[in-house]
Amino acid sequence: MQSRVLIVEDEKDIIEVLSIYAQDFFEIIDSAVNVSDGIEKIKENSYDCIVLDISLGSNENGAQILKFLIENQDNPNYLAPIVISSGHVNENFIKKYTKRFAGILKKPYDEKTFKSIISLAITPVEEVIENYESNDEVPLVNTSLPFTQPELNVMVDDILKRISKNPELKKMLKTIKIERNADKYIPSHVGLIINISTAISKKLDWNTKSALEKFVIAAYLHDYAIDSRPDLARIQSSDQLELMKKANSNEEIQAVREHPFVVASLLEKFQDLSQDVLTLIRQHHERPDGSGFPKGIHHSRINPFSALFIISHDLATYIINNKEWSLDEFLKLNGEEYMGANFKKIIRAIEELSK
Repeated sequence: MQSRVLIVEDEKDIIEVLSIYAQDFFEIIDSAVNVSDGIEKIKENSYDCIVLDISLGSNENGAQILKFLIENQDNPNYLAPIVISSGHVNENFIKKYTKRFAGILKKPYDEKTFKSIISLAITPVEEVIENYESNDEVPLVNTSLPFTQPELNVMVDDILKRISKNPELKKMLKTIKIERNADKYIPSHVGLIINISTAISKKLDWNTKSALEKFVIAAYLHDYAIDSRPDLARIQSSDQLELMKKANSNEEIQAVREHPFVVASLLEKFQDLSQDVLTLIRQHHERPDGSGFPKGIHHSRINPFSALFIISHDLATYIINNKEWSLDEFLKLNGEEYMGANFKKIIRAIEELSK
C-alpha cells in the first residue's frame, strides 16, 4: 500500500511548500483547505499522517476535525498520527499537548524542522531503539511470551527510562517490582499485556513509538489502585464481582469496580501523559456487549486502542490461568464475544499471529 499524507491548511501556497517537503516521506499527498473538505477526505482514505492547521480561516477551527476523529472511532484514520501545524502555538500549548499529538510545528518553520517532526511521528519503534541506553531504576518485567519480539525488552526499558524523569510517576512505576504475598500475578500480567499488545500493534501497523508507549504505560499502571491485593487484581468480570459478595467486604468490591477510574484520576495530574493512556485504563474492564465495568459501555463506545488492550488483557489472564494454553483454544473460547469492527479487526490480527 502506498504511503499517504493529508495536509489540512487554508493557505494554498503553504500547501504547495509542505507538499514538496512531504515528498521524502509519502507517495500520495492529499490536501484540504477547510473542515468539510478535510473530513470528507478522512472518510474516504487511510492516511499514514495528518498535518493539521488549527486556524483555517473563515472562522473555521481545525479542532472540528480532531473532534470528528475522536468521536467517530470507526473512521479509517482514528489512530493516524496527527501533527499540529499552526501559528497559534505557545510554550504552554506545547507542554500540555506534546504527548497528545504525534508532533507540533510552530509557524513559521523551515524544511528541516518539518522533516524532523514528521519523521518522528511516523517512525516505527524498531528504528529508534538503536539510541537506547539501559536504565535499571524501574523494574523491567519479563515480556518474552507469547510472541517473539527480540527488540521488546530494549524498547520497554527505553520507554521506562524516559517517563521515569517524572519523580512521582517513577515512584508509581517502581511498585511493580514488589512481590506481594509470594504472588507474581501482577508482574506476570503486566509483562504479558505488554508483549501481546505490542505484537498485535505491529501486526496492525500501529507500531509508532508513541502508540507502543501508551500500551506499556497502561500495562504497568492499570491496576495500580489494587496492585497490593493480587487476589483483587485477578477479578476480571462483572460475574466475578458478583461472586465476590460471598467472601469480600463492600469496600473490597467497590475498590475493584472503581479502580479503573481511580487510577485514571491519579494520572490526570501528569499533563505530559497522553489522554489515550487514561482512556485505556478507564476502559480496560469494559466488554463489547456492555457487561463490563465500571461504566458498562458497548463496543461502539470503546475506542480501537482500548479494544486492543482489552483483548490483550484477556489473553494474558487466560495464559496465566492455563498452563497448557494455546491461541487456537483462546480464540475458540472467546472469539465470538468480541463483537464490533474494532474488536474483530484485532481478532483477525491474532489469528494471523497464531499461524
